[in-house]
Amino acid sequence: MNDIFDLTGKTAIITGASSGLGKHFAKTLSAAGANLVICARRVQNLEELKNEIDTEVLVLPIDVTSEESVLGFFSEVRNSIGSADILINNASIFEYDNLKSADLTSWDRHLDSNLRSAVFLTQEFSEQAPKMTNKNNGLPFATSNVINIIDQRVRKITPDFMSYTTAKIGLWGFTQSSAQFLAPNIRVNAIG
Repeated sequence: MNDIFDLTGKTAIITGASSGLGKHFAKTLSAAGANLVICARRVQNLEELKNEIDTEVLVLPIDVTSEESVLGFFSEVRNSIGSADILINNASIFEYDNLKSADLTSWDRHLDSNLRSAVFLTQEFSEQAPKMTNKNNGLPFATSNVINIIDQRVRKITPDFMSYTTAKIGLWGFTQSSAQFLAPNIRVNAIG
């Protein structure tokens, strides 16, 4: 296996791991040797996934719409495993609205789940993430990663799913800003 995909001894946190892309990320990273912290609002959905994974797995609840849940999350991580090397901000709410139908509840749910949680999870992750090493011909090499899941709507804006799209555009901006701030110790990227 190519070294870039050998994650043996690394630990990855995946929010929204109970289905879709999150479940796929969990299986892929486990196949590359990573231990996992898989998270979702409903942890019973994660137990089946845990049984499909060969590496060490910790299941933790997280409600990305809850400030208390997000801000207390890394205390649980530290108490359970110590630290993590990879954070994938995948949890998301995707509900229809537009300028006419949007209300404060929908707006807050989308911004909380798609942007605010990623910002504050990244902040806490960066405080505990392993620092870079000098690899790659003596050049600095970040060994910790944050991956934010954005959406093609960031580049192909429509009037539909307005709150979701606005939050994902914010997440794309945050990705770029935090990548600059956290370099060279932590790589920050987005997938859309």
